Amino acid sequence: MKMRLLIKRFKFYLNVIRRDGFLYGTKNTNGLLGTQVGIEKKMAISGYPQPVYFRAGTSDTHLVRSILYQEEYDIDTRTLSPKLILDVGANAGYASIFFANTYPNARVFSYEPEGGNFELLGKNTKGYKNVKSFNAAIWGKDAKLVAKYESADAWSFSLKEMGTAQNDFEKKVVDGVSINTLLKEEKLDLVDILKIDIEGGELSLFLGDCSWLHKVKIIVIELHDRKWKGCSESLYGALIREGIAFTQKNMNYNTVIYNEAYFG
Repeated sequence: MKMRLLIKRFKFYLNVIRRDGFLYGTKNTNGLLGTQVGIEKKMAISGYPQPVYFRAGTSDTHLVRSILYQEEYDIDTRTLSPKLILDVGANAGYASIFFANTYPNARVFSYEPEGGNFELLGKNTKGYKNVKSFNAAIWGKDAKLVAKYESADAWSFSLKEMGTAQNDFEKKVVDGVSINTLLKEEKLDLVDILKIDIEGGELSLFLGDCSWLHKVKIIVIELHDRKWKGCSESLYGALIREGIAFTQKNMNYNTVIYNEAYFG
C-alpha cells in the first residue's frame, strides 16, 4: 500500500514538474503533499495568470491536483464554443478559474454557499473579469437552508431546508436559489456548460421544477448516491420528465450529459 502511494505521488510530482518547471514544480508539489493542515498558501501554476490559493492539508489540495493539474473538467464540448458557464458548488473556485482560462471568451457564474469557501473563491477569482461569484446554494426551489458539517473540511457538509432539518444542523441560514430564478434574475437565456458538485444537493435540485433543462447544452455532474440514495434517479427522472434527448460520457467521478437538441 505504501509503495503504491509513493508511486502515485511520484507520478504526480513528474506531472507538476513538466508543467511548472523544476523550481516551481518542486515547491508546488511539497505544498500540495505537505502535512500542515488549514494554513492558507498560494502557488504559481503555469498557464494561470493569477496565484492560486489553497488551504494546506485539506480537500483543497485534492481539488487543485484533480482540477488544475489533471484537468478533470477538460471535457469534449463537441462543436460548442462556450459563452456561459455555471459553476454550481464552486468551493474555492478551482473549476471556475479552470473554465475562465480554458474559455476566455466565456462568462463564468460561480455559486458557493459556505462562508470560508466563498472567501477563498473571491481570492482565487479576483483577477478574472469573466468570473462573477454568488454566496448562495443552488436548490430545487427558492428556500432558506441550513448546513450540517460532517468533518473539519469545509466541503463536507449537507444542506437541508429550514423546518425539515434535525437539531444537529447548524443554525446559520444560507439562501437556496432555483436555476429558473437565477436565469431570470441574471437575464440568461442559454447555458453552455452547467457544472454541478453539490454533495448530494442534486437530489433536491432535480426533484424540483426542471424546465430549465431545455436551456442547458452540457451538464457535468458528480453524483453522490454513495451519500444520498436517489441522486442518479432524480437526475435521469428529470431528463425523462422534461423529454430531453441526451447522450452521456463518464469521466472519473463525473458524468457528462449532452442535450442532443443542440448537437445535430
